[in-house]
Amino acid sequence: WFVLGGLFRDEAMRQFRLGLEQRIAARLSPPEFLPAAAQGVIAIECREDAAELRQLLGRLHHLPSAQVAGAERAFTRALGGSCDVPIAAYAEEFGEGRLCLHGLVASIDGIRQLRDQLSGEMAAAEQIGQALADQMIAQGAREILARPASQ
Repeated sequence: WFVLGGLFRDEAMRQFRLGLEQRIAARLSPPEFLPAAAQGVIAIECREDAAELRQLLGRLHHLPSAQVAGAERAFTRALGGSCDVPIAAYAEEFGEGRLCLHGLVASIDGIRQLRDQLSGEMAAAEQIGQALADQMIAQGAREILARPASQ
């Protein structure tokens, strides 16, 4: 993510490709800047009865990416997230078969924020997402999400 004179993402990348990267004011990278869950994940669907196609597509499956996305989505799901709820999650693989999940819950106006993180085995990615959500609920995440910005 880039900030370029207040512009995000697409326009900033366009400026970068045009050789105007000196105009980029800041680079916003995790864990300081957390995206919505599963940003950048590409999913391919096909008919369940298309065995040959499923076999071909299976070669594209990247288990670590699926596990990372699973942790992020489990976190968001446990908090009742949607496109209209200020919840962010970013998981990254580190070490041998481990991941670290960073989570953020904010009020609509962004004034109240709660951040936390949890690490564990990649094989338990979805459980880590649920556990981080539970941890943040215990710290007041539901109250932050439930209150209108004016309160």
